Amino acid sequence: MSLRRVALLAGGLVLAGCAVPQQSAGPSIEQVRAQLQAGNYEAAAPDLQTLADRGSPRAQVMLGAMYEAGHGVAQDFSEARRLYELAAAQDHAPAFGLLGRMYAMGRGGTQDVAKAVDLYERGIAAGDDWSAFARAFQYETGEGAEHNMAEAVRLYRMAAEKGHTRAITRLGILHMRGNGVEQDLAEARRLLELAAPHSELARSMLAHVQEMEG
Repeated sequence: MSLRRVALLAGGLVLAGCAVPQQSAGPSIEQVRAQLQAGNYEAAAPDLQTLADRGSPRAQVMLGAMYEAGHGVAQDFSEARRLYELAAAQDHAPAFGLLGRMYAMGRGGTQDVAKAVDLYERGIAAGDDWSAFARAFQYETGEGAEHNMAEAVRLYRMAAEKGHTRAITRLGILHMRGNGVEQDLAEARRLLELAAPHSELARSMLAHVQEMEG
């Protein structure tokens, strides 16, 4: 879990319709968001814990991401998985992909690829970009799914439309190689240029595309 991913999740805490019970005392979502965006993870952790204990699925996901990455708290995969489970039980879309990854990798508990697939599918239905990316990668590699490039491309595009950097990068690589799509170096360059500011792999592949273009 990268710092950028944690920050992106922080932005999701204050989307319209964020239904976190407001109480007369204690931290607010706005205060926690400001702390996270400033990189003050240690200060944000106890406030997120308070909100998570109140039942906020967004706070549970954010705190889980911090435990998974070890940002502001000691790294603890079991606690991350527990918090993701709580948020997923409330049908919070981002929790499905994050929890699915924990099951797929066996982090914080037993590995269960079938459970991961089920969670990814629930996340896709709920519009979660990470779930779409993860399932697309399974279709591309044939790990956890039958190899299906058409479905991989469809799901990568779904995630890319939501700005998912890794999905944009994979699409760029597929267009560069002509794998699952017609080879299109111009489209590959366009996609990799979008992802390059946030991805070392995208920057490396962009340089390769530029060499191919001559």
